[in-house]
Amino acid sequence: MISMLNNISFKYYTEIENILEEFVEKSFSLDTRGNILGNISLMWNKEKKIKDVISESIKDTNYDWIEIISQSKNASIMRPYVQLYFLLKKEADLLNKYREEVDKLDTEKST
Repeated sequence: MISMLNNISFKYYTEIENILEEFVEKSFSLDTRGNILGNISLMWNKEKKIKDVISESIKDTNYDWIEIISQSKNASIMRPYVQLYFLLKKEADLLNKYREEVDKLDTEKST
């Protein structure tokens, strides 16, 4: 992905280049697909699937998993899901910034 961006001239659009580079970087650095998908068929104590335990944990309002993970407390089974949350939040922010920059270009083009 980065090599694709390197082949595009952003000479006049450096902010768009920065946004896209950060989007790609965050997508790779916070990627937890392997951990999440790897949990689909695993069992917890031969009674429940881990995915069901995780689903119950996410729904349990007694725990603030974002706070627990942010403070590096032991919650390793939940870490990939919290990391996915942060990734989606960051990507949404970057997509909004990208949209704003494109809108600026549209405005400049019409004037």
